Amino acid sequence: MSKLIAEIGQNHMGNEQYAKYLLHSLIKNKDIDAITFQVREKNFYSGLRKKLILNDNFYYNAKNKIKRSKKKFGVALCDPQKIEFFENIGVDFVKVINNDIKNDFLVKKLLNSKIKKIYFSTGLSDEKDIKKLLKKIKQTKKEYEIIHTTLSNDVTSANLNSIKYLKTITNIPIAFGLHSEKWEVLLLSLCYNPASILFYVKGSKFKIHRDEKHALPIKNLSRITNIMKIYPKIIGNFNKKKPKKTLDYK
Repeated sequence: MSKLIAEIGQNHMGNEQYAKYLLHSLIKNKDIDAITFQVREKNFYSGLRKKLILNDNFYYNAKNKIKRSKKKFGVALCDPQKIEFFENIGVDFVKVINNDIKNDFLVKKLLNSKIKKIYFSTGLSDEKDIKKLLKKIKQTKKEYEIIHTTLSNDVTSANLNSIKYLKTITNIPIAFGLHSEKWEVLLLSLCYNPASILFYVKGSKFKIHRDEKHALPIKNLSRITNIMKIYPKIIGNFNKKKPKKTLDYK
């Protein structure tokens, strides 16, 4: 079964109480396996984006809450200077986002860190970029997953066949990251058996979140994740047998 990773990202909008609400809601969801936040590079936080910063103490406390719930704690990280901090507080994994798989300094520092697992998002990358990345990461003993995603809300751009294709050319686990406006794409992605499925979440405090169009509303999340978790039973086995329970037409 694919691991379900809920991404708060920056949809907390810099509001610590809202971030705690989103975190608490996800911790209560028994189907979710991991929770992530997003920390961008220093020069990203300029102008109005300064308000998006959460302090280090928040992340430390969030880590403790997530670990107590038996879920994994991850961070999408763009700032090399924050690697040591998240390494020291015991982050379970790091996600490399956007075009950063070509950021040699960031990737090298992550590969040399004590962080055990890294997810590499390929939203702005092609096959050539991915093959270059593979040469770097296969020299280390960490765990990896390549995330197929397209940074487009257009559902026709999802290109789910890329999950199968990337499995073929990389021979490592392939995950799927939702950016489509239609949440049903998540169910379709399960047909390709991704190792993990990542999706953003949002509440209702703000009309527009950082990842607004493709984020799943917290109020609908339990229904969606429950369907996803029972997916293997829905697909069933490669056979044809009489069902145990049948309709009564009497």
